[in-house]
Amino acid sequence: MENKLVAIGLPNGGTAYIHDNALPRTDGVPPLVAVKGDSSAVLTHNTIRGGGVAGLLVQGSALVLENQFVGKGGRQGSAIWVWKGSTATISANQFDGYRNAVNADGSAVTISDNIVERFQGTAIVVKEPSTPANILGNTAKSDDPKAKVVEIDENKGVVANNRVAP
Repeated sequence: MENKLVAIGLPNGGTAYIHDNALPRTDGVPPLVAVKGDSSAVLTHNTIRGGGVAGLLVQGSALVLENQFVGKGGRQGSAIWVWKGSTATISANQFDGYRNAVNADGSAVTISDNIVERFQGTAIVVKEPSTPANILGNTAKSDDPKAKVVEIDENKGVVANNRVAP
């Protein structure tokens, strides 16, 4: 059915280890993976291809390590959307073809050692983090002279060694 709805969804209080899956979708609005209602997930070595508003939506907590997120470019949403009051550690992932790799608002995030390609404007956007946000060692590949790796408005923790590369 090509995951027309959520491919993997965790309901209130759920816990999951999501490893080594291929989750594709050509069209549709829902995220491919939804960690909802204070659920907790560990995602490793998955390929998430497509998604609507996001490839992964976090409304709870998530550890996201060594995954590949492949968007279709253009108007594709965020690869990872972290909602208010949530917690996410996002490390060593590859992102290609989303508006941005991470869009976090009012949440606690650590984002490190990711590679982002074919994004629009800013690769990682963090708004009003609930705890100091640590964002380090990320690479955004772009030839656009206005491209930025990180946009964070306040409550910065360690924000270092992020770079735009051709």
